[in-house]
Amino acid sequence: MKFSPYSIQTPLYAAMTCPQSCILEEDDTGILLSDRKTGIWILDTEDTGQAALWLDRHRQPGMNVLVLRDACCSAFEDMTDWEIKRGFLQAVWTGDHPGIPAVHLEQAELADVQFLKEHCPLFSEQELLNAMAENRLYAGFDSRQCIGYYGISQAGRMNLLFIPECSRRQGHGLALEAALIGHLMDNGIIPYAHIPESNLAAVSLQQKLGMVICPEEICWLKHAG
Repeated sequence: MKFSPYSIQTPLYAAMTCPQSCILEEDDTGILLSDRKTGIWILDTEDTGQAALWLDRHRQPGMNVLVLRDACCSAFEDMTDWEIKRGFLQAVWTGDHPGIPAVHLEQAELADVQFLKEHCPLFSEQELLNAMAENRLYAGFDSRQCIGYYGISQAGRMNLLFIPECSRRQGHGLALEAALIGHLMDNGIIPYAHIPESNLAAVSLQQKLGMVICPEEICWLKHAG
């Protein structure tokens, strides 16, 4: 199938550039890929019958599948053997390099993990420690102090933006994300993020920054077996 790296298919493109990924199914309508590095499957097809057939053929207990098309997200909602999480949008950076950042990034240290553990409950301590150990967690600094944190998932998406209360409403979120976008582009990575559709502040932040919000909903499936 044909695909575009600057679209809803950005995660697929990122996975296909990884030597540990394996294409399990592919035809003119879509593709099912296993990213062995992250343990995530990626499904991209609008043919819901084909999608169900592929997943049934390769199903494993507890498998996590990122579904990139509205049609399949809706089709799987009533399937009892899959748990589904819906309501996510994908934002992709399609512009030029943002240039010299207003803040600089440094690799997070143990003290940063302890701070986030106490103030950012969305991620477990083990997830934060893993991100730190794998150089996927960053602290952002302006000329005076640390103004926030940003992380990257194992799959390569931007997934942890946290601005302490004392640094909010000062434009630090935009500056920090712009710095991370530049860092990713310097390393040949297309910046993208998944955001809850209901989180209007997060959607607005991406739009202000210049990220393109993909029109299709994405969802996550987990096999209930």
